[in-house]
Amino acid sequence: PSEFGWVAGFKKNRFAFGLATAATKKMTYLESRTEYARGGWHHVAAVRHGGVLRLYVDGKRVAESRRFDPAKFDLTNESPLQ
Repeated sequence: PSEFGWVAGFKKNRFAFGLATAATKKMTYLESRTEYARGGWHHVAAVRHGGVLRLYVDGKRVAESRRFDPAKFDLTNESPLQ
């Protein structure tokens, strides 16, 4: 089955984010290269900037996707994630 929506989490001491839309029909995953100790607070943000997804931890970019067609990652209210 195809995956749709988003997921954020912590995998093997690294922050991770995944996003899939109806147009992509597959999950695009980002995972930080840096390991983080459990138990502390961190600010984690995932951002779509044009044709790239980026993952930030504590204000620093820790992962970036390959370029893609932004139309396939349309996150407006007219085309919500399913």
